Amino acid sequence: MKTVIDMTAAEKIAESVLDMLERAEILDVEGNLLHNWHLDTLNGEDDEEVFACSFTDEEGLIFEFSFTKKALTEAKIVQNSIEMMDDTGELVNITCYTLTPLN
Repeated sequence: MKTVIDMTAAEKIAESVLDMLERAEILDVEGNLLHNWHLDTLNGEDDEEVFACSFTDEEGLIFEFSFTKKALTEAKIVQNSIEMMDDTGELVNITCYTLTPLN
C-alpha cells in the first residue's frame, strides 16, 4: 500500500526552494557569487536554520545570511530566483545557476 503525504502549499514551496538550492552549481546574491553555503533538511521546527550562505565583496567584507524553515515556506520563486527573508528580516534575492560545458 502506498502512503500519500499531504503537503501544504507552504511546505511545497519550501521543498521547491530546497530543490533549487540543491541543484544549483552557482548561487548569486544580488550580484555577488556565494563562496560558501550549507543546506539542511526541512525536518526541524519553523525557526531552525535550513540554509546559510556567505560572500565576500570587492572590499573584502564578508556578508553572511541565514534562513529558517519558515523563510523557505514564505519564499517567492520567479524562474531561477528565490526571494526570501533572512533571519534579520532583510529581503534577499538569490539566483540559482548551473554550469554548462563550453563548445
